[in-house]
Formats: sequence, structure tokens, C-alpha cells
Amino acid sequence: MALNFPSDTSQPYVDPSSGLKYLYNGEVGGWETAIQPPVIVSASPPLVDIPGFLWWDSVGGSMYVYYKDENSTQWVETSPSATAVSTSSGPFTPNTANDGDFWYNTTSKRLHIYSEGGWYDLIQDILDFYKVTEKDKRGVTFSHYPQRNPQRGDIWYDRNSNKAHIYSDIEGFVGWKPLQRDTPIVQQVVAPEAEEVPSATNTTEGTVRFATQSEVNSGTGTKTVISPGSLKAAIQNYVTTLEVATADEVAAGTVTNKAVTPATLSGVSAVPVGTLIQHVAGDDIAGYLLCDGRTVSRITYASLFAVTGSNFGSGDKVNTFSIPEINSTPYFTFIKY
Repeated sequence: MALNFPSDTSQPYVDPSSGLKYLYNGEVGGWETAIQPPVIVSASPPLVDIPGFLWWDSVGGSMYVYYKDENSTQWVETSPSATAVSTSSGPFTPNTANDGDFWYNTTSKRLHIYSEGGWYDLIQDILDFYKVTEKDKRGVTFSHYPQRNPQRGDIWYDRNSNKAHIYSDIEGFVGWKPLQRDTPIVQQVVAPEAEEVPSATNTTEGTVRFATQSEVNSGTGTKTVISPGSLKAAIQNYVTTLEVATADEVAAGTVTNKAVTPATLSGVSAVPVGTLIQHVAGDDIAGYLLCDGRTVSRITYASLFAVTGSNFGSGDKVNTFSIPEINSTPYFTFIKY
């Protein structure tokens, strides 16, 4: 631990990190610890690495001494106590608990420890792995640092990390090994026995079932519900698809199981194409052309062209043809197209 001592050696120096006081020794030409106060009081371990110093944990209320051996240096609790730790067993968590208390769940056969408002699982199968005889039961320590000279099966609950550990001296697995999971278990509650819900009717609320396809098709049930798929299939069963008759079928008049559209009916007439009639009108009428010798489209009047051809004039011989010219009075002559 590096310290920045002042140039003025007439006054004591207090290290702001560790809280230690130092005095300048003129005989040796250097600063020495005054060991005042004799115990360092703080909420966390001070930055002191001198064996024999004492630290009072102002949060946990325990006294620690800085200890150094051949293998390690650490703060060791001077009088570890487990008086506040209690144990219990049963199928449900205890009503009250303090940090460090143990509870054995007789239903799941697992051991738990209480910390900061929750019970944490200690993984019972690992505890069984380190089980010792009844006469050689191991101890439990609840402190910031592990106890000295641990033996196999000893449990230490680290108050710094709120995690429990178990000590192993087996080759390949030596040291303190964590035991718990990070998530506390939920308080177990016995659910009330479920009440039986009656079947629904037309006037009473309750449970219902989906109707079968045959029930939907029959349309007689009143106590079941219908799914979209069953409804679609039933509609397809109810609706009959009717085929539309062609113009030839309409003209023949022999088909009895097909529908006739207005457009098809309008295009079919009992009067054959090419028939001549007389009418008082002096211009084209529906379905008829005035016989005035004009040229008309072979495409537009394809049915008429198929009957007359170019008998009354070939038009441009490609796209048009002529209709007959008939002069009559007092009536006008028309041709069916």
C-alpha cells in the first residue's frame, strides 16, 4: 500500500484511505504507525495489510483481525456466532425468517437458506455428496470471510455476496464451492379446490363444447358452439351452385337445370338473323338495321354477314359488307342482325 507522506514532519499524518495515523520518528528518519485508534471502524474492510490490526464492521456488527499465514492473508472474524441462525423443516416456508436461517423442504427434499427477503436453494444433491457421519457434523459460519481451518462439509455463508459455499478437500475439487442458485423460490401457497362449472344453457352461463361437423350440417343443436372451419363447410353444403346456360342452349329451349342471364336472353331471339320486317320507324331499331344499302362492319354484325355474305355488296372486301337497299312506303324495311 503506497502512501504519500507530507513534507511537514512536525504533525501526525492520517491516511485518508485506511484511517491509520502515522508519527514521524526522527531517530530512525521515517514515519511509523501510531495505532490510533486501536480499532478501525468502517462499513467495509479497510485497506490495511498489517497482521494484528482490528476492524469493527459497523454494518454487520462483528470484530475482525487481520491474519497472515504461510499461504494467505485475510480478515478473520474474531468471534463468529451463529446464534441468530435457526433451522426448520416442513412442506412450506416458515412465516418469519432472518438472514442465514435454514429451511429443509420435506416435499422437494431440498435445503434452503434465507437472505434479503427470499429463500435460496442450496442444491441438496451437492450436500449429499459431502455428507459426513452423525458424530462428525460440520459447522455453519455466517460472516464476511470464511473461517480458518475448514473441514470437508463445512458451510460458509458469505455476507458480502449473499451466497452460500461448502468446503471440499477432495483432489480436483478443493476449496469453497458455491451452492445456491441466483433466483429465490416463490412462497408456496395451497390453491383452493376448484369448483365444478355447470354446462351452459340458453339462459345459464357455463361451459360449452364445439359441435361436430355433422351437428353443424344438421342445424338442430342449441347447446354447442361452431368453429369457423365447421361453419364454412356447412355453408358449402347448404348452397347449391347453378350453372349458366349458353346462348345455343337458351335458343334450343330444352335444358331444364341451368340458369339464364339477362344478357344471354337478350341475345337470343325466335326471329332468325336476316329476317326482313316492316316498321313505321325511319331509323335503326333494337336488333334490326334499316335496309338503306349502307356498308357495315363484318365484325360487329358477324351473325348477319354469315347469312348474307356479300350478296348485297362486298364493301371494302376486308372489314365491311353491304346490307340490302329496299325502298318502300309508307313503311320502312329492316333486317334482323
